[in-house]
Amino acid sequence: MAIDHAAKRRKLLWSLYSGTVEPAAGDLAAYLDTNVQQIMARLNKKHLQYSLTSVEVSRKYDLTMRDVISHYEPRVASYHLARFLSSSCRESALWSTVVPTEPVFTIAPQKFSYLLAFQIGSRIPGSQLWRSNCDCGLSLVTDPCHVYSCERRYPHDRVKIQLAHFCRAAGLIPTVEPLHTCHGPCQPDLAIPDLEHSGKTLLVDFTTADPSAVSHLNRGSAKSYHVAWKHVEQEKQRKYLGNFDVSQFSFLPVAMESSGRWSRGLFRFYGQVKAFARLNRIQDFVRHSAFVERWRKVIAVVFRVSQVICLESLVGSLSSAVSRRVAVEG
Repeated sequence: MAIDHAAKRRKLLWSLYSGTVEPAAGDLAAYLDTNVQQIMARLNKKHLQYSLTSVEVSRKYDLTMRDVISHYEPRVASYHLARFLSSSCRESALWSTVVPTEPVFTIAPQKFSYLLAFQIGSRIPGSQLWRSNCDCGLSLVTDPCHVYSCERRYPHDRVKIQLAHFCRAAGLIPTVEPLHTCHGPCQPDLAIPDLEHSGKTLLVDFTTADPSAVSHLNRGSAKSYHVAWKHVEQEKQRKYLGNFDVSQFSFLPVAMESSGRWSRGLFRFYGQVKAFARLNRIQDFVRHSAFVERWRKVIAVVFRVSQVICLESLVGSLSSAVSRRVAVEG
């Protein structure tokens, strides 16, 4: 039954991309890479949202994506498997909402093709024209999708600002990049007074993790859902240990994986803020439920849009003059 379920969604994905019911010969990655102009010209906003909803609304989302990739790319590398595990969550499925009815989340069709490529593990359109290595030195021949997780360009700052906005919407008064809270090299992203009702100020440090990075693969991220975010949160805990006054501050590391999965720390932080809003600002149950859902979507979608912005920046430094001209004309 699960196989039939996944096969149905594989056909829906193919129909969405190619306009035909049955998969053609060859792999989906190559098709997307060579036909992106025709694909994006064929998709309008209403059809795209409906089709992606049909594909993604499923408890078997992780099985579906595994089946899609294994069907078109039989030799699946471990770093692809790690990304698939990371992608099997509600926040990851929200990549499609960057083509929404709200102007704040609007994204150009050509840019949206980058997210299509990332979601199915395909080559990024035009990446064959890049040079072989990223600015950080890692190979883009082996893994072009590294551009979504390059630490030099990752959308850390944009997500940090959205977390601060979330706190303010709940009635809190956060301080972004607070000074004089920690010793040594530690610099938290947010300081929120008395969020935990303990009289202490909560220090929050946001970080990102690519489950397909070698360090996470060595710990088993291709076999388990929680390896990458757990590792980076543990590293943050060790970094901050002993570097702040425990009588005045408490510390919470939060993380997101490159395909959108939230860490346990981020879920805890999100829950604390929404509970504060429920008690102190939004008493009505219906309004509070709408507040909670809206901000879950905002945080997840801003992360996705930020990835594309950072990707464009990286493309500009990786592409030749010819490939940059093609991108502009496209």
